[in-house]
Amino acid sequence: MASFTADAVLRLRGESNTQCVINPHRPCHMLDFDETHTPFAFIIFPTQWNRQKNTITEIIERHVRVQENGFQTRLNLRCFYDFQSISGNNFCNRICKPIQKSEFCIALCRHNSRILTIKDRPRDKVGKIELPNENVWWEVGIAMGLGKKVIVFLGKGQQTPTNFWNNIETQNLGNYEETETRLRRIFVNRINFGDRLIWV
Repeated sequence: MASFTADAVLRLRGESNTQCVINPHRPCHMLDFDETHTPFAFIIFPTQWNRQKNTITEIIERHVRVQENGFQTRLNLRCFYDFQSISGNNFCNRICKPIQKSEFCIALCRHNSRILTIKDRPRDKVGKIELPNENVWWEVGIAMGLGKKVIVFLGKGQQTPTNFWNNIETQNLGNYEETETRLRRIFVNRINFGDRLIWV
């Protein structure tokens, strides 16, 4: 894990641009990444949480600033759909590269509701079950492996499917005021992002 993260850091510094962090046999072209959306944070979410995604986007873009060399810059929230696929490679250009270039990540890890049916009678619904969203947690794992700070929001009563390192903040997703309060608590604590990211 240490070498995995170290190689990613080298690429971000422009000191290495040869290996893919997921598949070492493929080249990585981080320098080809579209820089027009920086600075930004990357949001990971299932389509069922689009309304909550919009709420968090509004809060982050209203209150969080990037502070550098005495200047403050607005921080935008971007997701998979904001980046163009190049040569059909969705993973590299719409997930991996944006995560590597982001200031941090926010993940909306709501469970998926799945309908249970009788095998021989698929129209007969017998109930629903809540299961973790595999794609969302997979992207969270990638972000963690790349050394990114990840703020995880869960639905009411949900728990994370495993234990995480201290670089993850886990919060219950509430209404607008509750979510704003929880995010403020994260950003005003200097131990999380140092002096680069501030809450205004």
